[in-house]
Amino acid sequence: MPSASRRTPLIAGIVAGAGAVLIIVALVTLERGLSANRNTINFEVAALRARIDYLQRELEASSAQIGELKTQLSLTTALALAAVSPDTRIARLTGTAAASAAAIVALSPGNRIAFMQVTGLSPAPPGKIYQAWWIGAHAQAMRAGLFEAPAEGIAKVELTIPPEGEEIAGVTVTLEPSGGGDKPSGAVCLKGNFSRR
Repeated sequence: MPSASRRTPLIAGIVAGAGAVLIIVALVTLERGLSANRNTINFEVAALRARIDYLQRELEASSAQIGELKTQLSLTTALALAAVSPDTRIARLTGTAAASAAAIVALSPGNRIAFMQVTGLSPAPPGKIYQAWWIGAHAQAMRAGLFEAPAEGIAKVELTIPPEGEEIAGVTVTLEPSGGGDKPSGAVCLKGNFSRR
């Protein structure tokens, strides 16, 4: 039987070994807990990132809608102002290629506003755009504006004002290459004259 003096180092060694095992077990348990927490945190971070991305897309879509509404409000205001001005001239345009197409143009030289509202035009084919032209008293054409026709609904177009002193007899809309031109070259889609004053 070992003496007490020999048992002390043995017991100390056993205690130290057991302590080391306990520390290792505690570290492994802690590592597993940290790993589980890390996985949970990573999952929550990924979920938050996905939510932020979704909210960013929603914000961009809402901003685009607000921009479109502001544009429509501005165009509607321009139409109302052009329509009620004392010097307003109105031209009604009828379709040449599409019987259902029609437009109305309000021109107020005093307020420097010109506005056109178009219905019934099909969207332009790829590589083409609609272009409005002022037609002078001597049949000369002057650029008035470019526009797209929506698949459904009404196109509202703010036109450039004709040059000062130019007598404008009517308005024509043609289908032109994308970017428009300096002179009409495409098919006439709408045309009409201002009523005589």
